[in-house]
Amino acid sequence: MKLNVFTDDPQLISTIRQVAPDPTVLADLDLAISAGDIHIWDIDTSSHIPPSILDGRDSPLLIAGTEKSVSAADHEVLLRCCPLLKPVNVFSMRAFLDLAVAGRSCKQKALTCDELTSDRETLLEYTLATNLRLQQYDRQRTNFLSRALHDMRAPLTALHGYCELLADGRLGSVTPQQQELLVRMQASTRRLLRQSTGMFELSVLGHVRRKPQLVQADIEEVIAQAMHDTSILAQEKDIEVSTLLEPPSETLLLEPEQMTQVFLNILENCCKFTPQGGSIQLFGSNIAWDFGAQPLENPHRPSGYRVDIQDNGPGIQHHLLSSIFEEYTSYSGGQDRSGGGLGLAISKMIVTAHGGSIFATNANPGAKFSIVLPFERAASLSPAEDINPPVLLQLPA
Repeated sequence: MKLNVFTDDPQLISTIRQVAPDPTVLADLDLAISAGDIHIWDIDTSSHIPPSILDGRDSPLLIAGTEKSVSAADHEVLLRCCPLLKPVNVFSMRAFLDLAVAGRSCKQKALTCDELTSDRETLLEYTLATNLRLQQYDRQRTNFLSRALHDMRAPLTALHGYCELLADGRLGSVTPQQQELLVRMQASTRRLLRQSTGMFELSVLGHVRRKPQLVQADIEEVIAQAMHDTSILAQEKDIEVSTLLEPPSETLLLEPEQMTQVFLNILENCCKFTPQGGSIQLFGSNIAWDFGAQPLENPHRPSGYRVDIQDNGPGIQHHLLSSIFEEYTSYSGGQDRSGGGLGLAISKMIVTAHGGSIFATNANPGAKFSIVLPFERAASLSPAEDINPPVLLQLPA
């Protein structure tokens, strides 16, 4: 099935590509309005929808746009399509395509719904109103969360500074016990600052895509910093943390602070679920890895660096392995490792922005988290930000 997409919005194109495989990018705008099985039209790119698409009863139409542009659209146009507010998330896009494909299948099988014909317009109006209200609520919730997290950073930053002044003895001498407590308080506030930063970026990811500030960095120093920041947690449970890191064979481009946050989140997850007196091991190695930019030139030449973090705690429930890095993974308490979902979701966001891969598997015993980052050579082959006009995607028949 052909999916015609008319847009110049990189975020919308990226979302569609996560749902519909193997997209074909077209440079000619006229080709985007040719015959197709399903149409997606960005009214921010062009508010004029050709009659051939708008009147195509057999070709489902989705229009995407900002709240302002959708609200300004003609009511009759909205009744003929499925409207979504931008940024469109993967779940909404997948739902639309599933319904569109199912609807076409019903028509091809000559299935009729005569009993709903008279109520069709009413049902569409209710559905449209509900859909828009839900999206508006989600937008308001996201904006509120972003503002709250932003405001929370100011007192946290001040508290972190106060702890540093006291711990360093710049405001007077402190006892060893007091200094130890101040150091722990400082580590906790630093952790909260990093988490609030990650939550802020996670909440506004669909609105603003912040590219990491990549520099040549030493992955061993990044890992060492994360281990230092989690040392208190490990000491409290007498957990032995060991490393066996092969030196990277080529240059790695990272944003050190962000990648430190990734390893910190994973180490904290491992510390949380590793039993008293347990162990956590970190392994680093050069690896030939397909990052999806283009086929590997030489399967025997390393294209990235892989770090595995393995503990000897309980494993990850099998049905959560593919979703543990998602923002809304459910949490059942106890030994359910999805409780670290927010930190892991932030980690996935950061690693993906670096052009890398992150995934989890079960070890024997325990769980293993794997991070693969591209070398500078491989990173340079990664696709640039999508700025192409309309795309034509092929859906499975």
